[in-house]
Order: sequence, then structure tokens, then C-alpha cells
Amino acid sequence: SLFAKAGVGVVFDKCSARAASAACCLIASGAMVSLIMCTRGWSLLVPAILFGITTTLQVMTTTYLTNKLFGEKDYGSLYGIINTVLFLGVSVGVPLSAAIYDATGKYELVWMLYAIIMLIALVALVVADSLSRRAFKTQLGIIRKE
Repeated sequence: SLFAKAGVGVVFDKCSARAASAACCLIASGAMVSLIMCTRGWSLLVPAILFGITTTLQVMTTTYLTNKLFGEKDYGSLYGIINTVLFLGVSVGVPLSAAIYDATGKYELVWMLYAIIMLIALVALVVADSLSRRAFKTQLGIIRKE
């Protein structure tokens, strides 16, 4: 996690919010798919490493994207709302995973569902980034800096 935080920090510092968000969502989606494909021996390191990076994403992306997409005004309130939604997903995800496992006897469907949800999140983040840029320009009269 320590190395992942440093690496993710570099990605957010060097890339645009859109590119960094894409990388994060693709890593998380890849982590889910790797749970299906990597099931024996050394290949199990792939999902372990990807999930190590993914746990970092939950902390770092929310703080960065809140500031980038909404600006600094009312940051605390906006961050609280975004963090609540994030952990609402986690709260729903655990019992949903268990229910799907109970119904099917496998986790493969769960991992594919979550991989797809991460790709949907990627689309949502790209749309949010576009809307944010437009709002900064039209409502505030400024070009949002990356």
C-alpha cells in the first residue's frame, strides 16, 4: 500500500484528472477480472498486487477528485457526501456479494459485476470531468487547471 500510494500520487500529479481516473478504474476492474483468471500458484500475486493498489485508490481518489471536479469552495461538505456514497457502495457490496455467492456457489459473477461497475464508474468520471470543465468555464469564467 505504501508503494501504491506513492505511485498513485505521481499519476495524479503528472496526469490529468481524466487520465488518472481512467487508470484507477482500469486497475480496479483488472483486479476483479484477475480474481477469475488467476487461481493457482504465483498467479495469485496478480490480484493481490492489484487489490493493494485498489485499496489506495479509495482514499486518494476521493480527496483529489473532490477538489478537482468541484473546486475548493465547500470542500468539506462535498467530500463528506462523496465519501458517504463511496462507503454506501461498500456497505451494499458485501451483502450483495454474499447473496450472489449463496445463490450460485461461486464468486465469478460477483467479480464480473464489479468489474463492469468500475467501467461504468469510469464513464461517469469522464462525464463528470467534462461537466466540471464546462461549469468552471461558463459559471466562473475560468479554465480549470489540471
